[in-house]
Amino acid sequence: MKTTTRLSRWHSFIYAVSLAAVMFACVDDDVPVFNNGYIEAYVPIYSLDESTEVEITEAQEFINPGKIYKYADYIFISEASRGFHIIDNSTPSSPVKSGFFNIPKNNNIAVKDNVVYADSGFDLLAIKIMSDGSLDVRRSVGMFDIGVTGDLPPLPGFYFECVDDEKGTVIGWEKQTILDPQCYY
Repeated sequence: MKTTTRLSRWHSFIYAVSLAAVMFACVDDDVPVFNNGYIEAYVPIYSLDESTEVEITEAQEFINPGKIYKYADYIFISEASRGFHIIDNSTPSSPVKSGFFNIPKNNNIAVKDNVVYADSGFDLLAIKIMSDGSLDVRRSVGMFDIGVTGDLPPLPGFYFECVDDEKGTVIGWEKQTILDPQCYY
């Protein structure tokens, strides 16, 4: 019986050491080190203006172009957190910038049956361009409010400049090279 007890204790010891080794092997090596000098990180884009006005304005220069959409004879190119460029592509060999669709806090659009569906912060917009050029805007408030705040950059695994609420509301993020970022997501 004593041999069995010693053997059981030995097995228990080996099991405990193995379990500890496995647990320490699971330590996350992706924990960031701060004060790295200049590195690529996300920087918040702030707005003090809480305007939610949607309008079509004259064509604008590209600043931070994103996704491209084609609908009928038009090409739409998103402009991060601002809206999208309208390009008349009825003559594909010479497309023309014809306007800018200003939609505050916008990042995505879709078009179906002459209705533009767009996000504007946490809201979903359905925008129909009327025959007289006016806009019929229907806003569904809070459709995208799933508890995620604008206080985090769009992708995890990056350093970022910590949000300062005194600078306004975060309406977007852009990558920049900054000195010693103090936040990580």
